[in-house]
Amino acid sequence: MYLDLFYSKAFLIFFFLGKINSTNTTAKYPEWPWDFRFELAGNVGSDKCVQIAELLPLEHFWYDNYFCVKQGPEYKDVGLMWSPTGPVSGKKCILTNEPSASIVWVDNHICFDNDVPYDLQWSYKGCIKDKACISWDEPWSPKESTYWDDYLCATKTVGNKAYTDTKCSGHMEKGFTLALLITIAIAAATLFM
Repeated sequence: MYLDLFYSKAFLIFFFLGKINSTNTTAKYPEWPWDFRFELAGNVGSDKCVQIAELLPLEHFWYDNYFCVKQGPEYKDVGLMWSPTGPVSGKKCILTNEPSASIVWVDNHICFDNDVPYDLQWSYKGCIKDKACISWDEPWSPKESTYWDDYLCATKTVGNKAYTDTKCSGHMEKGFTLALLITIAIAAATLFM
């Protein structure tokens, strides 16, 4: 009887330790562009987001902007990071410069783990042909800045495989429209307070 109890407890301990230490082998990378978005009205939702901001306060209107990726047990972590001071060692980093912006934007990078399946490219001259692109527009930027044509682009992925039927459509996430509406509503509400 005591031996049966011992084996039962031992089984439960090993069972739960196995559950705790096991990793999700079915997790997949988030799909580009559907599982990514640019938010210009703050970190919205439960996705992993990095703030897109400069260390210097010259362009304060960027402080509520975030680039986000879906997260959860069904997704692999892409190691998303923002660096306003150059590329991060050991990461795949993409320069996100805008020549018409202030000089502080010359060394900004969006970074991912090296093994992500995305062939990421940045464009400050519109979306890139044959790529799916996410707009990084900041409508509150000074008129002399041209953020309206800035995009982070990559080949579409479906099931973590490149999807070849891509078109340069200037992909705008639903989150962008929602964020714009929220920003307008907040601005209108503060006018009437």
